[in-house]
Amino acid sequence: MKLYANIYVFIFLLLLSFLRSSEADFAAFNSNLLAVNACAIVNCGQGTCRETGGILISFECDCYPGWTKFSPFPPCIIPN
Repeated sequence: MKLYANIYVFIFLLLLSFLRSSEADFAAFNSNLLAVNACAIVNCGQGTCRETGGILISFECDCYPGWTKFSPFPPCIIPN
């Protein structure tokens, strides 16, 4: 019975260390993600990208004359 208790404690500590390292990795991933220039990876179609500094969406596409955006999506792909 004591052997099972030791195994459970070992598994618990192993999972706990995994969760702690995952939190650190997730925080590092988020900080690297925020450091990426969104306009370097976004294709605005028939428009130009402008940085806005937002939290979730940190860019805006300014459409060329004669083009517009489909409401929830940023690229300018719909002709007027």
